[in-house]
Amino acid sequence: SGTSPGAPAASPTPAPGNPTPAPRGSGDAVATPVPEVTPEPEELTVTVSDLATPTPVLPKPTRTPLPESSSSAGVRPTSTATESRTTEKTPETKKKHEILPGETKKVETRISFSPEERLPIGIVVGDVLVESVEVKDLPDEGDLEKAAKDESRTHKATAVFRYTNDDKDRDYKCRYELVLLSASGEELIKGERTATQNSGEKSDTNKVSIVGRALDYQRVKRALVRLEIKKD
Repeated sequence: SGTSPGAPAASPTPAPGNPTPAPRGSGDAVATPVPEVTPEPEELTVTVSDLATPTPVLPKPTRTPLPESSSSAGVRPTSTATESRTTEKTPETKKKHEILPGETKKVETRISFSPEERLPIGIVVGDVLVESVEVKDLPDEGDLEKAAKDESRTHKATAVFRYTNDDKDRDYKCRYELVLLSASGEELIKGERTATQNSGEKSDTNKVSIVGRALDYQRVKRALVRLEIKKD
């Protein structure tokens, strides 16, 4: 059968399952389908340090500034270590006793006793300083053993007095007397001597012999020093 002239042509029937395309107009643009993008799951990175227990941050200690004086501003104090040294005892200088030519001064003092040590005196008369006394030649073990068998046994020791005479023109005369005492003040051992303190001498010595029972040297606790000093 034929188609009547002038009649419109029939549109083809679309195949099943295919959508019918929209008719195109003269000015329509063709739309391009955009595929859907499924986002990938975000990776979570965990380090060991993230899981560790955080260490608390302690506040820094504050330092209190030291006060500054006008004389020591900007100078930091330094600690001084105390050094342990064995030094000779320095005589303590007593009140000075004035003296005239031909005059005699009598002075005495009590001091603690230590055997074989220089004991400070520090008596000043005019230009003379009597610095110290040291008792030497004390009884040894053999002397004490003999004295244990004979309690009346005596022993002679030596007292060494040290002096300085700053007068370069005049000598002084000094009568030294040393008495060794017990703890109760009992006089145990004694001796005396008059000697010259020569002019201009520095730390010169005068020696005095002292005598007492050998066993009594062990009882000595103090010493009595008596001086009679005359300026020539």
